[in-house]
Amino acid sequence: MSESLLILKEVIKRLGFISNEKISLFSYFTGNEKNQTDALSHLNDCESDEEKHNYLISLVSSHGLLYNKEITDQIKFLYEHFKSESKSASLSTINYDFFLKFLNFSKLKMRYECFSRTYPNEDVDPYKWNSHAEKHKSQIEKIIEYLKTHLKPILPDEVIIEDVANKKGFLKVHKNSIMPFNINGGTDIILVEEQCVRGKALKLGIYAIFELKKIVEEIHIYQTVLKMVIADCYVSNNVKVFGVLTDLKDVWNIFWFTINKNIAMISLKNCKIAFEVINKMVRSDNPRIEGISNTKRVKYMDYFDKRINTPSDDIASMDDFIEEMDESEEIDIEN
Repeated sequence: MSESLLILKEVIKRLGFISNEKISLFSYFTGNEKNQTDALSHLNDCESDEEKHNYLISLVSSHGLLYNKEITDQIKFLYEHFKSESKSASLSTINYDFFLKFLNFSKLKMRYECFSRTYPNEDVDPYKWNSHAEKHKSQIEKIIEYLKTHLKPILPDEVIIEDVANKKGFLKVHKNSIMPFNINGGTDIILVEEQCVRGKALKLGIYAIFELKKIVEEIHIYQTVLKMVIADCYVSNNVKVFGVLTDLKDVWNIFWFTINKNIAMISLKNCKIAFEVINKMVRSDNPRIEGISNTKRVKYMDYFDKRINTPSDDIASMDDFIEEMDESEEIDIEN
């Protein structure tokens, strides 16, 4: 959006116009630089907000916009339709309806992969949860130490275990050609390139996201998959992000995108085996893992021919209408 349109938008918002007036004013200025320039020049000559308000009202009235009920009703219809289609889901409260909408949009299917290898008798000690919640600082610190003890020694030197549990909005994407709704939230722990940590660019170096739950439930699968989707969109083409949903004991669900448009999921019950699988998946996007037949990973973006479009600076998106008419544009979807 151009600078002049941004200034006009703030003036319109500050002067307290009603919804119909906002629609008409914004329609009048959008995409018309001459109208924007003329209006800004006149507004600069006004000595009070009342004069500015009266000028803008007379401006749209003289062009037949404010009282053109047919046009206003059409804009209202588009606004209501867009608003219903652009709700934001919180990653922490994603429900089945939203996940099904994502699957229908992406044409992906969930596929369960069987682990055919016999589990060994030996295993590392499972994590012992304390009484605090999963994301509590003391809990996360203990989990990081646990993973540094059992997972970090076998990972590549350049990959580190990073706490992002309290980074709200860490994973966020707006509705576009690869996602059917706005979505935002975070994850608990990531495996990430050390250089990206030093450079304060965590999102660009993600290898895997970890969702930590004392008790794993079905709804957590939906959340983990969507977090994996968003994380995979951030990193370069040579990295295929995978997801881990675990209770750090006998439930280790690992997710990845396969070449045939499936979201693969395997469930492991042995911590030591899970750590070995995670290590191999970090090191290669087509690892040879005993007991898993389909390990070749692709990026989520590979499923789409089109990429996210950047709108023209001269044209205001429908988001701007929504922002002007409804300050609660983004909402969390309850279970």
